[in-house]
Amino acid sequence: MIPLDKYADYIDIETLTRAGQYYYEGKIIDIQWNENILSAEALGIETYQIKLTIVENNIAEHICSCPIDQEDLCKHKVGLIIHLQEERLRKILDYEG
Repeated sequence: MIPLDKYADYIDIETLTRAGQYYYEGKIIDIQWNENILSAEALGIETYQIKLTIVENNIAEHICSCPIDQEDLCKHKVGLIIHLQEERLRKILDYEG
């Protein structure tokens, strides 16, 4: 499992940078929750399917249909994690606001 607040420890700076670009350019689309599974599509040369299973603030499972080794956090998965972190921050700010 990967703690949500420590995911950056599991990737290199290049992946984080590319993931941020991917997310902020709007290439992570159709983002949906289904119980504890966050899914989306990543637009690129092909469209890739991404799924993150979240259990008690940990990423219990991460899947992407891209050709990158599934043990790794690819830019598509990290782009979805960035969305998740922003979603969590918005909830905190809305609660405190």
